[in-house]
Amino acid sequence: MDNEKENFSGSLEAALNKYKLTTISLVDSLEKDDYDSLEELISERQRLISSMSTMSYSKEKFKKLCDEMEIVLLQHKLDNLMQDKRSYLRKEMDSLSASKNANRNYTRGFNVDSLFFNKKI
Repeated sequence: MDNEKENFSGSLEAALNKYKLTTISLVDSLEKDDYDSLEELISERQRLISSMSTMSYSKEKFKKLCDEMEIVLLQHKLDNLMQDKRSYLRKEMDSLSASKNANRNYTRGFNVDSLFFNKKI
C-alpha cells in the first residue's frame, strides 16, 4: 500500500515538474514577446492540471511539492508579467486606434466639394 501511495506521489511530482517547466516556458515566451507559442503552452498547462485533478494525493503533499518547486512564486511572476504585457498591448492598441482616427479625420478635411471651388480660377 505504501508503494502505491509513493507511486501516486511520484506521478504527481512528475506532473508538477512538467507544469513548472511549462510555466517557465510561458514566462520566457512572454519576455521575448513570442505570442505565437502562448496558446500551445497554456493548453499544455491546462492538460497537466486536468491530469493532476484525477490523481489521488493529499493537500499537504501537494502544497509541500509546490513549495519545494517554488511553483507559487513562478505563478505570481507569470501573473505579473501577463498583466504588464496586457496593459502594454492595450495602450498600444489604443494608440493605434487614436492614430487611425486622427488620420481618417485629417484626410477627410482635404476632401473638396465642388461647392467650395473658387470661381476666379
